[in-house]
Amino acid sequence: YDKNEIDYGLDTSRIDGSDEPVKHKQVVFLHGTTWATKHWPEYYWRHLAHIATENGFKVLLPWGDQSEKQRADFIAKDNQQVEVLDRLPL
Repeated sequence: YDKNEIDYGLDTSRIDGSDEPVKHKQVVFLHGTTWATKHWPEYYWRHLAHIATENGFKVLLPWGDQSEKQRADFIAKDNQQVEVLDRLPL
């Protein structure tokens, strides 16, 4: 046990759902919320995605309804390292 290392007990080598180890760093942006007042501006998400990808991360964008899909598409626009995921069940 290393008290300086965060460990949630997740097998991050299989985070993409396949049996193959992940060969690149990934982050998931949870950009959706049910309260409109809690939405972070879309341009902020897009800028954060740019920062993440410039630093070697692939950004994954889940979505649950059509407005979240539109937001995800906007965040991903013109950035090859941002992936809008297929709609997934909870």
